Amino acid sequence: MKKAVLAATVLGAVLAGCSPFALNVRGYIYREESLDSAWRKVASQEYIRDFGEYWASPMEFESRGGGDCEDFAIALVYRLGKTAKSVCVRLPSGDFHEIVKYDGRYLEPQKFGMYYDKEDLTILWEISYDVTMLASTLWGAKTLGEDQPAEQDTCSIAFAG
Repeated sequence: MKKAVLAATVLGAVLAGCSPFALNVRGYIYREESLDSAWRKVASQEYIRDFGEYWASPMEFESRGGGDCEDFAIALVYRLGKTAKSVCVRLPSGDFHEIVKYDGRYLEPQKFGMYYDKEDLTILWEISYDVTMLASTLWGAKTLGEDQPAEQDTCSIAFAG
């Protein structure tokens, strides 16, 4: 039975476009990098649109060479550590987007050195490091835990209402 589950997991990972070798089945090793180093590494990746809402783990993001806005935010939060948060916002254009809050500032994870002014953002919610890491699993963010409603797992819920 365990072999069948492992085979299904590897096959699912390959079909989802990520390397089965990037899977982090033992949990995340906590690490903290400098803002400059972390942001440069994350921003150097490619934007890859996903279909549906799938929150890739930092390892999947790096093994694929990129991801969508949530994946960039998760990877940057992971590299910055426990003081960073993933933030779902509505931009002045009306679009929904995932950015990162760190050291009191709002960072665009896809563009090194780009900050947002809080006054220009409509913040829908902020998600702590621990919950962000919990949400970025092999199969995406579906349940964030008892302290965070499942409806807040992604910015896409904002489109529904």
